[in-house]
Order: sequence, then structure tokens, then C-alpha cells
Amino acid sequence: MLQATLNGSPEPFPRVGIQHYAKKLFVEWRLVGDYVDLPEGPNGGRHLVRQANGAFMTNSACAVLGWLINAGATAGRCATRATGMLATTGLWNIMTARLGKTDGIVPGSSQIYPNAMRNFEIPKGDSHVGETKSSLTRDKLRFALRDYQGVLPRMNF
Repeated sequence: MLQATLNGSPEPFPRVGIQHYAKKLFVEWRLVGDYVDLPEGPNGGRHLVRQANGAFMTNSACAVLGWLINAGATAGRCATRATGMLATTGLWNIMTARLGKTDGIVPGSSQIYPNAMRNFEIPKGDSHVGETKSSLTRDKLRFALRDYQGVLPRMNF
């Protein structure tokens, strides 16, 4: 019975939702980076995902090149690292999103605000732990407050 009435009562204010859908490849790195720094910071999630992608590409190239020049042991180690990275990110996405959209923790279907006037999606957004610090969230939030809630920006003197 509780589930049927959850978000079922009318609210007297306009409702707007914001959903972040992070890229799922190496989203676990984005979570760590967004936890320790701003998402766009030098140790933030955006930077760590680029680093993880670089490590994956390096190990993939090492594996291919190793097989081509007959360095099987090195190629095997590189292939194992690249495969491990893909397996880890795949497992994380299965656990958090059941192969759908996610912000790294919350599945996309759970981010939608029911009966909202508008739900804004932020594709390629930041992770769940970085949403409150994200420049992408800030821009959508300002737009939603101004255009849907009628809240004027504060004047800075």
C-alpha cells in the first residue's frame, strides 16, 4: 500500500527533476574522482576517466603489439589488465544499472521525478557523488529555478 501512495499526493509547487546519466565506461573511476575533488578538477572524475581510458588503450595496444612481435608473456599481461578493467566496469554497471542508464550508483529509472513539469536529462553527466558539485548540475538548476520556479538570480555586489 505504501508504494502505491509514494509520490502520489499533489504538491502545491511546480516540480522539476534533474537526472545525471554518466558514461558507463569506467564510471567507477568517475565516482572516486568526484568524491575527492570537483568533477572538473585535476583529481576529479572527468580526469580519472580519461586516465583510465588511457590505461585501457595502452594495455590493449601493448597486447596487440606483443602478439605481433611474438612477446607472448608481455602480451598476456597487458591483455589481462585490459580485460580486467572492462570486466570491473561491466560488473559495476550490472550491479548499479542493470545495463540501463545510471549515474554510477542510482539507476536512471529511479532518478525520474514523478508528475514533474519537466525532467531534465544530463547525458554524459557526472557521477552520483559529484552531482552537487557539478557545473553541469549548476547550469540546469539555475535554468530550472529561473524558468520553471520563477526564482530570480541573487545579485552579487
